[in-house]
Amino acid sequence: MMRSIPVSLLSLRSLGRIMMVLALSALGFAQTAQTFERLNFRTQNAIEFADQYPGRDAFAKINAAIAALPAGGGTVDARGFGATSQAVTTPLIIGSATKPVTLLIDGNTRFEIAITSGADAIQLWSKSSLICLNQTNATSATFALAATARVNTALSSYPRSPAGNLTYQQGCSFEGNSGAHVSSAMVELYNPTDISAVRNELIWNFFGVGLKVSSNQGSGGAGPVNLENLSINGRGNPGAIPVQVLWSKGAGAMGDINFLGGSFTHPGPGGLPIIDLEGSGVEGVNLYGTQFESANRDDIGVLINNARGVLISGPLFTASASQPGADCVKITQSSGIALDVIVNNLINLNAWAHSINDTVNHITDTRSRLVGYTMGSNDPVVESWVGAYKNAGKIADMTTDGLVLSKPESFVEGGAPVPQISQDVCYGDAASHTLRCSYNGGAFLPMAQVIAAKSAAFSLATAAGSCVQNTTAVSGAMPGMAVAASPMASPGTGAVWSGYVSAPGKVTIQECAGAASAGGSAAFSIRVFP
Repeated sequence: MMRSIPVSLLSLRSLGRIMMVLALSALGFAQTAQTFERLNFRTQNAIEFADQYPGRDAFAKINAAIAALPAGGGTVDARGFGATSQAVTTPLIIGSATKPVTLLIDGNTRFEIAITSGADAIQLWSKSSLICLNQTNATSATFALAATARVNTALSSYPRSPAGNLTYQQGCSFEGNSGAHVSSAMVELYNPTDISAVRNELIWNFFGVGLKVSSNQGSGGAGPVNLENLSINGRGNPGAIPVQVLWSKGAGAMGDINFLGGSFTHPGPGGLPIIDLEGSGVEGVNLYGTQFESANRDDIGVLINNARGVLISGPLFTASASQPGADCVKITQSSGIALDVIVNNLINLNAWAHSINDTVNHITDTRSRLVGYTMGSNDPVVESWVGAYKNAGKIADMTTDGLVLSKPESFVEGGAPVPQISQDVCYGDAASHTLRCSYNGGAFLPMAQVIAAKSAAFSLATAAGSCVQNTTAVSGAMPGMAVAASPMASPGTGAVWSGYVSAPGKVTIQECAGAASAGGSAAFSIRVFP
């Protein structure tokens, strides 16, 4: 009697034994157990095994396995290539617009990319995933560019169109090559959206941008895009920018881009940034607990150029080979405006020149430990400075000696504040329309105002006891105001003079000869005190 055995209890090895026994029994042989030590399948439980498919190279085999999936997509397992080196010249296309695919890779396989067409070496289509597992060799990348490679990217999300892309990457590593040519970036998230994520990824030895997060939609937004535990190292190569977040088209915004931990290090020389946030559409970038390391004395840690809504929390800045960088965080605006930047709990461990270099407001901070720095709409004073700077140029410099104004300062009139001991306080008084000041907690007294003018030269009195008068227009002078006048040349021995406001806007000077004088002429300096 034959017993039925649940399929779930059968291992491949026991299945092989049973099939051999049944085959031998059908041929009349004794039921001697035979064992298959290895069974290779192209398909098992709806998973396609790429190494079992034909193709001119490993990427071609993976493409064939993906093509064999049903129209609704599925999983391709390419771990069968194991810890081998695979030279590839075929672009790898993971999924399509209607066919989401999950591709599993052994992280110890080295795919040496020698594509020369200028295309993206790997297309990761929206709703598809690339997962690299079990990488044990940190010095050999899963995807490495050959010296002959000519590509746009080693990997780009797809489609490269206004449509938003939702993709997932985990555990993969990418290595550049000094001989290769990369047009855009090693890895590019193009128009990412809706919980797109990259986790535990390594990118190194590149000569342009390592990871680019770019948006060219013209409207709408990215995110959330979560970039978790990435290690991106430019090795100080010429032109190396580890990360660039780039808004390249007019209206709209890209936001909610989150860097969680990770290490971003060693840009190229020439004042390049480690993380470059570019464009007025970049709104809402958050960095939590990230580490930055300089390779050159002019390096910039995070460059915020025209971007807004940036939070940098708990960053650590170190230096390689005693080469501390220039600016841990630099805020600039070449067009548009940079606003809403918050930095907290910054540690400048190896003496970068500036922890903060806010070129918009002309503020620098060199403290090695910075609890917080805010500029933007959460800081009304700074925001008003930013607006004034944008429209009318610099209004002040913040220096170690205090605030140096380069524009006139206005006081909004109101009631008197409370005088403060050890402080000198001024305000615009709404009742008297004067500027009043208190020194060291004293009473508020009006600041003396002076209206300055100069008369034309007029003939002076000559006969003893005679007088002459001259009237000069003085804007703001009102009857009853005190007037001081002083001749700008000698009026002669015995001369006396005085001045008074003879009518609104008019000051009259009277000069008299106390004794006979040779006369002559003189102009008078006039000071009117309201």
